[in-house]
Amino acid sequence: MEKEYIANFDKSDKKEIESAMRNLSKAFSECLSIGNLKEMEKLFNDCKQMRYSAQAYLEQENCEKFDKDILINIGYARAILDSMQLWIEERKFQERMGNLSEIQMRVLFELYKCLMMSQKEISNRFGLDEEKVKDIISDINKEDISVIKQEDVVGEEIYTITPRAHSYISKKYGIN
Repeated sequence: MEKEYIANFDKSDKKEIESAMRNLSKAFSECLSIGNLKEMEKLFNDCKQMRYSAQAYLEQENCEKFDKDILINIGYARAILDSMQLWIEERKFQERMGNLSEIQMRVLFELYKCLMMSQKEISNRFGLDEEKVKDIISDINKEDISVIKQEDVVGEEIYTITPRAHSYISKKYGIN
């Protein structure tokens, strides 16, 4: 059975699309209000197919028959889907940052203060061997959530924090 908040822009009539958009807006608002990541991910995954039906509608050969209201709803759907995606990414990032161990947070904060450090500098600063530092950095960046950027400069690993991590630390600790 089709979800009542999924619009097929290529095949549905205008009333079905408008109804689906109202329902999608309500479902999105409800997910935001309860702040449940799993529910938002489910809603987003259910609705991703609307991007494809919108694209199919826009790729029709006869552009003169485009309906202004459908075009507006396509824009609205894309805005909601983009907002969902951004919210999900930010929520995952915040959860990741909240689940860092003490040593991971200390390394991150040190990178925040120094802006850039080599693997050797981190190792010396915390009294860890370089392999352990590499493991700590890998653990911080797990789950495809980039917190620390890594570059190889003349055979040495150099680390910096991402702008998102910098902003998070600034806000969390009230640093300007």
